[in-house]
Amino acid sequence: MIEAIKEIGKYELKNKGKNIDNSLDLLHILIDDPESNPKKPTYKKILVILIKKVGEKYEYSGVEIEEYDGEKINKYLYKQGSPKGTDITPTSRVTTIDSTFEKTKILPWFNNLQEINLDEGINLVNIGDCIRNNKEQILNDLNEKHSEIDKKEKSVITLKIDGKYVGEYNIFKRILVEESKKGLYSKYGKISKAENEFCYVCNERKKDVYGFVDTYKFYTVDKPGFVSGGFHQKDAWKVYPVCLNCALVLEVGKKYVNDNLNFNFYGFNYFLIPKFINKEGYESKKEIFKLIENQQDPKFAKKEVKRFTQDEKEILEVMSEQKNYLNMNFMFYEAPKGLGGSVFNILLYVEDILPSRLKKLFDEKREVDKMDIFKECMAPVFKDKKKIGEVSLEFNFGILRTFLPKISKNRTYDKYFLDIVNKIFTNKQVNYDFLMQFIMQKIRDEFVNGYSTDSTKISTLKGFMLLNYLNNINILKTNKKI
Repeated sequence: MIEAIKEIGKYELKNKGKNIDNSLDLLHILIDDPESNPKKPTYKKILVILIKKVGEKYEYSGVEIEEYDGEKINKYLYKQGSPKGTDITPTSRVTTIDSTFEKTKILPWFNNLQEINLDEGINLVNIGDCIRNNKEQILNDLNEKHSEIDKKEKSVITLKIDGKYVGEYNIFKRILVEESKKGLYSKYGKISKAENEFCYVCNERKKDVYGFVDTYKFYTVDKPGFVSGGFHQKDAWKVYPVCLNCALVLEVGKKYVNDNLNFNFYGFNYFLIPKFINKEGYESKKEIFKLIENQQDPKFAKKEVKRFTQDEKEILEVMSEQKNYLNMNFMFYEAPKGLGGSVFNILLYVEDILPSRLKKLFDEKREVDKMDIFKECMAPVFKDKKKIGEVSLEFNFGILRTFLPKISKNRTYDKYFLDIVNKIFTNKQVNYDFLMQFIMQKIRDEFVNGYSTDSTKISTLKGFMLLNYLNNINILKTNKKI
């Protein structure tokens, strides 16, 4: 997976004409967009604390509300830091005004300054003094302005000093770069880095390698016992040493995956990570990635596609039409606090699925969908829990989810659901008797609870459809004839 993400990062850098050795491009790689989902923005307001220089000191001059502007990401200069501590710069997402400004983010950022910094005529210590001296007034003004914002909209706090955003001052840029690098080797009160050692990712000997690179947090050493082999945290570099160049390329690949290869799957999210088998050239990769990007844009979609999920962005059928010079990796995950949050759990990782495998799955879907008994069954379609129409019964993973729901009778069936999803993709056997328990339980529950005849009929046909599909792709383990 790491190799695949690195290749995506290298592609994206070349596609955008970026160079890690260029300071401006490096900033673009390191900064985070305070709006975690630009396609469906929720962080729509920016609360700006206004500071102006008067002589050698600074004065507070109020708070303004601005609309979030994606073109100003470099000016906001946001970089997430510790969930329980400050961010890398004095730009932070708002949880509550009191907490974000006074307790955990903005004011503590200035309190943590280790020395006087002079740059472009600004003095960060004196700016911090200004904020401390006016904290009550600033807090009142922030709360007043925040109360004017729609409760459904989230906001960000940042500063303007003499009319310029923090990202327009070199000193904040240098702090961001240095602290971002530091985060790769300095955590938990430990330093984990080494000189003149081999990088795990590029397999080259590098001047420095770091031990705390945690792309997607699949590898963590937040507790000493998590370091395999009995190592101490400071020795984490021995387990997973990564050079600065590879760490940055991985970050670029991660951002691309988050923005373009992130899909919904019946209560789960998953990343679809393509991996090119024969180190295909840039043009071949560009063709695939542009196809993926265009397929998700209604302006470019050329045909009606079949889907295995309810996600309108799903691109599995498109990928099934490609040749076997790449494979696909599915990472099912949960991130309860968002992709930028502190919690990221990988629930299932399905590796090396060829387009030919996807093609077979779609071909058999079409065969099952054509059966008259399913074509004639009109199933209701709901949106926001309201019925909006009816369609002929078609196979998708929602059919499986019918019998293995997220929650039923205070019990979750997520583990069983993901296990069978994995088996469908990887061509492994599904036990007939095991599956029939859940199909029969669903039908019995509907009958006992007085559901309509139509509802029970549809559930029965869904069970029949699921068994037919699994049998058609030759993974139903049974001695019975289906």
